[in-house]
Amino acid sequence: MYRKYFSRYANYLVHDEENFCRLGDKVVIRASGGPVSKLKHYYVRNVVKQFPRNDYYIIKPESTIESKNEYHQLYKNFLEHEMQRKIEEEQAKKDAKSKALDEAEENLKLLERAQMDAKTKKLERKKSHEKRRVLQAERKEKTKIANKKKKEEK
Repeated sequence: MYRKYFSRYANYLVHDEENFCRLGDKVVIRASGGPVSKLKHYYVRNVVKQFPRNDYYIIKPESTIESKNEYHQLYKNFLEHEMQRKIEEEQAKKDAKSKALDEAEENLKLLERAQMDAKTKKLERKKSHEKRRVLQAERKEKTKIANKKKKEEK
């Protein structure tokens, strides 16, 4: 279909071992190794978002102003709880992000130090190697001079 948008929905029968999920919950499912039953081929992995439970929506049969106020109060408490939970989740994400950044900075500093140490060790090895070559050259010169003196004396 050209320039048309369409949505697909799929309903799956999923095995919930703990019997925790309710109708309307958003969940992540995982495939089972084989069929769990005749129609079930998946397990609940985790609950992404719970659909509000019935205790927030119960209105007593005598639909009085008092029960409506109670319903609104319960619903208001539910919304406040959800907002608080979202704020805490965002704060936890920020904390985790800052902690990860701090750890990355520390690891970078350690890596830079290790690289600098390796460079200094390499330079030190070069210097000591050059010193050895100079000392060997000096020894050769001394031995040559000593040999020339011996030959002249003979």
